[in-house]
Amino acid sequence: MNNIITLKNGVRIAYEKMPAFRSISFGIWIKIGSRNEDEKNNGISHFTEHMLFKGTKNKTAKEIAHITDAIGGTVNAFTSKECTCYYTMTLDEQFHTALDLLQDMFFNSLFSDEEIEKERNVILEEIDMYKDDPSNYVSDQLKKEIFNNKGFGLPILGTKETLETFNHETFVDFTKKYYHPKNTILTIAGNITDDTIKLLEETFGSWEVKEELILPIEKSIYTQKNIFTKRDIEQLHMEMTFLGVEDGNKKRHALEVFNGIFGGGMSSLLFQKIREEQGLAYSVYSYRTSYDDIGIFSIYAGLNVNQLSKTVNLIYDIIDNLRVDKISQDILDITKIRIKSNVVLGLESSANHMYKMGNALIKYGKIIPIDESLKNIENVSLDDIYNVSGEVLNFDKMSISIVSPLDNIDFEELKK
Repeated sequence: MNNIITLKNGVRIAYEKMPAFRSISFGIWIKIGSRNEDEKNNGISHFTEHMLFKGTKNKTAKEIAHITDAIGGTVNAFTSKECTCYYTMTLDEQFHTALDLLQDMFFNSLFSDEEIEKERNVILEEIDMYKDDPSNYVSDQLKKEIFNNKGFGLPILGTKETLETFNHETFVDFTKKYYHPKNTILTIAGNITDDTIKLLEETFGSWEVKEELILPIEKSIYTQKNIFTKRDIEQLHMEMTFLGVEDGNKKRHALEVFNGIFGGGMSSLLFQKIREEQGLAYSVYSYRTSYDDIGIFSIYAGLNVNQLSKTVNLIYDIIDNLRVDKISQDILDITKIRIKSNVVLGLESSANHMYKMGNALIKYGKIIPIDESLKNIENVSLDDIYNVSGEVLNFDKMSISIVSPLDNIDFEELKK
């Protein structure tokens, strides 16, 4: 059972006692990510995440790394479009050590000039690594353009130009402003007791910030775009994207089930008809992405350059046939079982419980019980699927991004 308490300073603690487990997973979630940045400070959330591992008033970067290895678990972090999370996954007996390390990193990081310079180079290499992967690049470029290089269109890693502007004062000002009690959620799951929760209350309850929190958020606007990038590669990588549904929209459940049928697995329509029956692409799938005020639905394919037109036309045929060759109730039921199984089996670890609580509080402001999540999937009907797919797969709002060794692409020929 999930429980949520709010400390006097605004920090929220969500916890789940799991006495049958021997592990504890703990996360510190900050509701700040790349969508809150702008063209001048893009990448600061991710860079800050790296810097918290690079030395505190009490520990050097090397000592942090040594303690992380010594506890035998995981101390790590990630940055997304909407949040930054620092987390530990350890044996229950090692939790106090992990918490001591994480809270020291969180409250006492130095942001030394020497470490900033070293980590700047690391992230520049990370940017180059992502650019070298065309399957990532084709998607990142598309999001950048359809969101007009703002909000959700900004890359999480930032750019080489913005990274060069960050210094000690940048990180101090950023954390002072946005690493704020009212912007922080703690989630913990596993073999915890009342004393564990009291320890968190003592550790984070005395954190006070007088400055009022004002989170920069610009309303997301989707713009239809076609983007081509020439690369000296063997394959052509394509992503087609449509305007989807946002977090909190009840239609997201129907879209999730539709995605499972359409392109979410090896038995999906896309995989079976494009790869298995025609052999046109090695990798082909669809996926949905939902944010707090907007969502997108995407189709990806990696294929031979000579198969582009045939593959695109086949995708159009598959979509058109949804209205003719109706989806059977059996396929719908099987897809629901698969999705519900993934939900339930994904909760077989304390880490996934910790992550589920944090993700839900960031996205919805509440924890959705597992039974409610399963019921939302079970209640999706065939009519729901046809309604949401007809609404989302609007070719007037379709955007295409292509990375290819070809000199150019005639997007007019690829139109529906």
